[in-house]
Amino acid sequence: MRGATVTTIQCPSCHQNLPGWVNQCQFCGASLSGVQRPAAVVQQRKAQGRAWEEYVYYILAAIWLLQGLYQIAQGIGWVPSVWYAIGGGSFIGIWGAIHAFIGIGLLTEATWAQFIVKILSWLTLGVSVINIPWLLMEKDPLVPALFLAFNMGVAILQLYVIHKVGDA
Repeated sequence: MRGATVTTIQCPSCHQNLPGWVNQCQFCGASLSGVQRPAAVVQQRKAQGRAWEEYVYYILAAIWLLQGLYQIAQGIGWVPSVWYAIGGGSFIGIWGAIHAFIGIGLLTEATWAQFIVKILSWLTLGVSVINIPWLLMEKDPLVPALFLAFNMGVAILQLYVIHKVGDA
């Protein structure tokens, strides 16, 4: 958007002026999906195409959905699982349904799903930091350290792409 003039739209709820490319009012939180955009903004969005963050966002959303469907299959007993073997199939199935529901919410860019994932990502980061001292006491900390680093990386990536794609 360097060198371009910024066109504005008006929020139908609070009547504040906003940049033409936003999807949600930063003042009152109202959805701006039904607001007519100036032609310059629509053409500029089409010309820009999708950023890599959008592709990663949808890949992560699909992973949430697929993980949920896999856990549902484990809960039903279609896929072997230690949870099913010890009588916890209903737990893993319910947890899978929650994951699948969040994945669908992320695919539709629902703010409630993004909010839940942000909370879970921050919790993952917090628990990971708390686990670092225990990790250092392990006899062979390499595998747990890699697992911890991977989980922290995914949490940071989710927070970043939700900020870029969802919070717009």
